[in-house]
Amino acid sequence: MLIKDTENFKKAIDQLATIVEEGNLHISVSGIHVIALDKTNIVFLKVLFPDSVIENSLEPIAVGLNFQEFNRIIAKVGNDESINLIIHETEIELKTEGNYSRSYFLPIIEVKNPSIDFKLDKYQISIAEKSSVLRDIFRSAATVATTVTFKAAERLDIIAEGIQGRFITNVVTEKEVSPFSVRYSTLQLYNLIKNASNEITVKLGNNSPLYGKYKIGEISVEFMLAHMLI
Repeated sequence: MLIKDTENFKKAIDQLATIVEEGNLHISVSGIHVIALDKTNIVFLKVLFPDSVIENSLEPIAVGLNFQEFNRIIAKVGNDESINLIIHETEIELKTEGNYSRSYFLPIIEVKNPSIDFKLDKYQISIAEKSSVLRDIFRSAATVATTVTFKAAERLDIIAEGIQGRFITNVVTEKEVSPFSVRYSTLQLYNLIKNASNEITVKLGNNSPLYGKYKIGEISVEFMLAHMLI
């Protein structure tokens, strides 16, 4: 199974490993599909590596992996090197070709698949913003507090308050804002979008987890993040 976009494949695996420890690679001729839930049941991730990124002729199979160990290995691979994933009975082989050839082997583990429906009609607000802008907002918020509040009234304000000070900004929404307020971990928000390529779609609601969608190159990422008590 040849990886045709090494750089963005590495970024997507790093994105997964930042949030979840382990999960299943659902491999088919259409690509690789990953569904994963973090240990605290706060973050749910769906990642699709399409056939424009993966060249595969294998029969459909699910392979359980420790993403953090996989990421530790794949981080050593240069962006100009090729990656080939080979499925063995109890191991997955990561074979690279560059200045020289080398192979890494990781054990295949058993991982239970989480099941969560993305009910996107339950949200009151939808925003579309550049990933660089949202990353900068969450970095700025983190300088004063560990949590950030989205407060909807006449507009959508993003507020962080802590003993080190207060930060506030606002973003444009796609429709009129309904009043509500929700709070999230600043670090989790930043980590969830740290490798996003361009625009990010975010949906917010008073009684719903935050929903986000973006791409890393041609790789699509969707996530849900449970809100904190205010």
